This record gives sequence, C-alpha cells and structure tokens, in this order.
Amino acid sequence: AVYSQGRVLGDRSVLHKYINPNVMAVAVESGSADKGQVDIQLYDMISGTQLYHARHKQYSGPVHLLVVENWLMYHMWCSKLRRYEVVVVEFFLPSAPNTTEFSSLSPKTPSFSIQQAYIATSPLSAISVTTTLKSITNRAVLFAEAGGRIALVPKALLDPRRPTIPTTEDRQEQLIPYTPQLTLSPMAYVTYNKTLQDIRGMITGVTGLESTSLLFVYGTDLYFARVTPAKTFDMLNEDFDYYLIGLVLLGLFFGTIVTQALAENKALNKKWK
Repeated sequence: AVYSQGRVLGDRSVLHKYINPNVMAVAVESGSADKGQVDIQLYDMISGTQLYHARHKQYSGPVHLLVVENWLMYHMWCSKLRRYEVVVVEFFLPSAPNTTEFSSLSPKTPSFSIQQAYIATSPLSAISVTTTLKSITNRAVLFAEAGGRIALVPKALLDPRRPTIPTTEDRQEQLIPYTPQLTLSPMAYVTYNKTLQDIRGMITGVTGLESTSLLFVYGTDLYFARVTPAKTFDMLNEDFDYYLIGLVLLGLFFGTIVTQALAENKALNKKWK
C-alpha cells in the first residue's frame, strides 16, 4: 500500500511519486571481479519498457536489490575504492497523475530521478523493508549483515535528497545533512546480542497496530521479532496510570451530572420570577 502519492517539500511544492506496481529491477554483472561492471536496469514487466539504467564500472556483486513505492535501492562492492556502497534512487513525475488507476499499456515514464550513494559498513546477506497496515508509518530498511546481525535503518538516513548544506526549506522538511558514511548505532540492530547463521532471506508482515511490523529471518537459524520503525506511537506505555485516568473520568461524569442538575434548578427558578 502507498499512503501518499506525493512528497511535500519545504517550500510547500509537491514532488509527485512515480508509482508503478509492475516494475522489476535487474542487475547484470560482467567482466572480472576487479575490472568488471554492474548494470542496474528497471523494467515495466507488462510493456517491457526500460524505465531506468545505470552502469557502474569497477563494481562487482553480489548485488542486493530492493524496489519499494517510487524508490530503488541496491548494495554492491566497489573494487576501485575497496568498499561496499548503497545506492538509492527515487523516481518522480512532472505533474500529478490524472487518475488513481495505473495501466502499463498507457504508462507514464518517470520524468526525472534523484539518486545518492552511501558507504556501507559491511557485506550483506539479504535486504528487505518494513511493512505496516496502512503504510502511514515511515518505512525502514532491514540490512542482514554477513556477520549475522540485522540492522533497522530509517529511510530518512537513506534519502537521496539529503543536502550537503541544508537550506531553510530543507530544515523545514527535516532533511538530515548528507554524510557519505552510513554509520549505525548499536541500538539499530534488532537482533540485539544474537548472531544468526547463514541468513538466506527476510520476510516482513503487518500487524493490527500501525506502528508495528513483523520480521521473520530464515536460514540455518530462524528468527522472529517485532520491529517499530517510528516507535510505538499507537500504544500506551507499561507504566501508564490507568487508575488516575479512571478517577479523572469518574470525576468528570459526576461533575456533569451535578452541573446539569444545577443548570435545571437555575432555569426553573428563573421561570418563577
């Protein structure tokens, strides 16, 4: 599900997302490990139209791809600089679509894209994204590191529009200043102090709570957890004082009855004058 078809900017203008449910991303690797290249291609599976193509020279796999809403993300090895990189690309339309229904037979191709690259900290075994009931909660990307840990990375950290020098509009939009290194805090790992062996994939699912997403990791080990990309904004804290709120509601109930009786007596006395 897609909660919003556009993205409101700091100057109150709107970037309209290119939403195509029929897209497929393909990574093609050629050449040797040190002098090879990786081609990233995005196709419409119905019409066969190529929507995006990027060629990265002196890069190699394994390549991990992720396509969600209007953005594409991929992780690969840069043999020239000897490091792993994550590239994020977002696609937009020149104007708002005239209809809410999409058809690949009369498609609108994205007019422009915005992309940014980040230096990753480690090789990956799999990549996925959180899903929620109404897609209102900001998404987070799940990185399954080759070392056996699962990192929950907010999409805001992987935003291709992160500015080097933020302007006033950027601050109003709450864009994080750009830094090439994708640094993760120890609290970002949903596996805590556990290490999973031979991670082969991840599956995410929705719950009855908009703030919570389910995560299932499979491989030699199986791991299941609840993740909250934007914290538990729709749940009460465990130390919530139910007795106090009950007393307040009870006081309001009796206060309403008393004031209603006083108002009726006042109106009756006024009629007798």
